Amino acid sequence: MNNFLRASTTRILYGVSAIVGASLLGTGSALAADNSVPLTPSLVAPVQRTHSNTDQDADARKRLPWFATASIYFPTFNVGGISSDTGFEGAIGYIFPVDSGDVRVSARGQSYGVSGGGASATVSISAITFEYLFRFEGFSVGPGISFGSAQVSNDFGTVNTDTQAIFSVAADYDINRRWFAEARWQTASEDGYRAFSVGLGYRF
Repeated sequence: MNNFLRASTTRILYGVSAIVGASLLGTGSALAADNSVPLTPSLVAPVQRTHSNTDQDADARKRLPWFATASIYFPTFNVGGISSDTGFEGAIGYIFPVDSGDVRVSARGQSYGVSGGGASATVSISAITFEYLFRFEGFSVGPGISFGSAQVSNDFGTVNTDTQAIFSVAADYDINRRWFAEARWQTASEDGYRAFSVGLGYRF
């Protein structure tokens, strides 16, 4: 009787082992065929946090879509016999946030003095500027194009120039969510539009 029980118990244990082994083998084969890794919370969480931060940053910029800048303007053209004075640049514009940066449209004014040959004049430039600034952590940089014209005036009268395409590169550094510092370089086919400027901006 005892021998019968031992033999029966041994056969049951062998049967259970075979079933468990087959089950484990089938599960391993299914995972190998599926060739996928389960998405654990530790893997998903960083992606969710990244998307959340990006969305929050874009939302914050949407709440402050307007900006204004005031800059010191340094003409960089070199024309024999003509010297230029440091001038002023001001702009006001609107920001359209996108995933990787900002599209900005602004009205821009620049003014500086020139002198030469015993005469002096004031150059005033008015332009509409379109820019795309790539945003990074705390700063942004990108190209722009403006369409503007200049007005040259002195004691004898005023001369208006034709509209010019002005190419620029701007770099902004965020002081906080509203204030930022800006540096800008611009050039054009006409000497009088070539300049560099540095200043402060305010978002509102």
